[in-house]
Amino acid sequence: MHPAWSAAEYDRTLLRAALSEGDRCWDPEANLLQIEAPYNPIHTHIKGGLAHPTRNSLQYALLLLERGGAGDAERAHAVILRIAELQDRSVESATYGIWGYYAEESAAEMDPADWNWADFLGIQLLLVHARHSDRLPPAVLREVRESVRHAAASIVRRNVPMSYTNVAVMGTFVTLAAGRLLDDEKLFAYGKDRMVRLCEAIDTTGSFTEFNSPSYWGVVLQTLTLIREHVRDEEVLVLNDR
Repeated sequence: MHPAWSAAEYDRTLLRAALSEGDRCWDPEANLLQIEAPYNPIHTHIKGGLAHPTRNSLQYALLLLERGGAGDAERAHAVILRIAELQDRSVESATYGIWGYYAEESAAEMDPADWNWADFLGIQLLLVHARHSDRLPPAVLREVRESVRHAAASIVRRNVPMSYTNVAVMGTFVTLAAGRLLDDEKLFAYGKDRMVRLCEAIDTTGSFTEFNSPSYWGVVLQTLTLIREHVRDEEVLVLNDR
């Protein structure tokens, strides 16, 4: 029988497993991961072949910062700067604040774009800041904050119905955490109102709309946990814990 693992050993094992695929797929010329794009019938015109994914690459950057090995921080910084370049930051754009799935296809070129990328990548950027901001170079820190600002603005503009539970929860976390990070009281107030509306929607239906979806429920549970860990507001936390 193997001895019980400590929490630290367990974390290191999970981190090593998560990073092994990213290390294998690293493309130093693009400063992103390169993968065989899976077939996707909607959103993207890229149905196969090699491509550079935005979300996976940003998740990899966060894990690199967590590992903290030789060269990891420099590689993570390069990914973050590349991801910042790929965000649509034009306020007049219909795809403002979001990313394409791949570096090879901008959000504007998709059919249609996936606005959830503001939520998914916004969360990763906020975690980079929350856990590693004290060690980020000024240029990288500035781009993290700018990317978060535009992603949060996109989420506010979209303003999904609260019945879209998993995305509603993600956007609530992003706007709350971004409001605090950016000292934007209006943005934080939006996130707080959204938390109230989210709870009202759940009370009305009696459960989470996608409660029977393993993937969506995982997103909801993870993001409610992030609110508990990273948002300092008593009223929000009372609602979140309930």
